[in-house]
Amino acid sequence: MGNKDLNAPAPNSGRVDPEIALRSTQITTRFLQEVDTLLAHGFAPSELDIARHLGVGRTVISEMRRGLRRAQLALARRLKDVYGADYHFILFGV
Repeated sequence: MGNKDLNAPAPNSGRVDPEIALRSTQITTRFLQEVDTLLAHGFAPSELDIARHLGVGRTVISEMRRGLRRAQLALARRLKDVYGADYHFILFGV
């Protein structure tokens, strides 16, 4: 995949490359699965608590769930650093 920005438009088209958009959606889905795992196992009491510990606004995770926002790689990294989430799974699905 190289160094492509997951939210970058395709060159000269003004549109997001479908492959990159799909990958970004998959990363967001897996990020939310990790959040759900943390909540289910009691590592955090709420999404709000996770957002606070990740240093993001209280609506960020709920906006991801509603499809209004995608998980950024830096946020996935912070989830790993703060909670020990599986960063490799979030990025690659394995």
